[in-house]
Amino acid sequence: MTDSNLCIVMVDGADLSVINRRASAIVDVFMREARHAMDLKKLELGNGQT
Repeated sequence: MTDSNLCIVMVDGADLSVINRRASAIVDVFMREARHAMDLKKLELGNGQT
């Protein structure tokens, strides 16, 4: 993820259950994972600037 804009999204059983009940919940899951990926990139960039 640090070298490209690609991201692997991981969902678990709880996520799949929510998505199964309400298909639009997939947007919430993807947004959560995108925020997590951005936070990881910020941490990695911050470590390189010391």
